[in-house]
Amino acid sequence: SNTTLPTLSLLSDDISCLSQPDWVLLSNVVHAFDTFSPVSEVQFIIEFLIKNSVDCQFILQQSQNIVNIIFQSIQSCISSTADFRIMTTDEQCSLVQRNMHGIWAFYSMVICHQSHMFDDWE
Repeated sequence: SNTTLPTLSLLSDDISCLSQPDWVLLSNVVHAFDTFSPVSEVQFIIEFLIKNSVDCQFILQQSQNIVNIIFQSIQSCISSTADFRIMTTDEQCSLVQRNMHGIWAFYSMVICHQSHMFDDWE
């Protein structure tokens, strides 16, 4: 069956199932993403590659550059959150090792979408 969930409107005093600490964590994550988002930098590289005639080696270098930019953004985003900073080094490493594939997949997908990487550029 297709069940449609009602839209939550916090302006209308709808009550969220998130607790106050959950809202704080979500807010911190969104703020970190906004602060360290590489969208404009990735978009600039993509637009440059599309508008200019460049060789395959340069395209490969810039593709690797995009991967590095996204990785650095992930690293900055994660390490800036208070919940991550209070962990021990071993806990931080364990958390990142257990979740990096999912974090990388989701984060890079969002960056690619927001930078219009797969749009029709013609």
